[in-house]
Amino acid sequence: MMTKRELEQYLLQSLNMGLGSLMQGETSYTNSFDCKIMDDGFLFLPRLPAGYIIDDDLYQKIFLIANASLYPRYTLLKQNSAYFMALDTNDIHVQRGLFFPWKEGVSERLIISDLDSFTKSPIQSDAFPFFTVCTLL
Repeated sequence: MMTKRELEQYLLQSLNMGLGSLMQGETSYTNSFDCKIMDDGFLFLPRLPAGYIIDDDLYQKIFLIANASLYPRYTLLKQNSAYFMALDTNDIHVQRGLFFPWKEGVSERLIISDLDSFTKSPIQSDAFPFFTVCTLL
């Protein structure tokens, strides 16, 4: 099992290799970005001002790289657009990050063999499972 620090370094290495040419050579080695592992996902931490644009296109590129790199340990949850998260710091250069939520393991679609009986059965809680490891609240 990888430690949190080892996972962070592995993900950072993957992002450096995958984004290097897309971001005009800006990498974590040039202090252009970093990443932070959290319990429910990870943060891509751009250092601003930056020579690259932080937009939905960058968010989706990071998603593609991280999704492949982290599979099968984590399943990234696809977002419609960039998910910005404010950080608790006074340093204006790193007050925001792009958040990528995940679930541990590989999500498998919920298979409902009899839709009629499933819709008639009472739901046991406030949540609805749509994958075996992911629940809609």
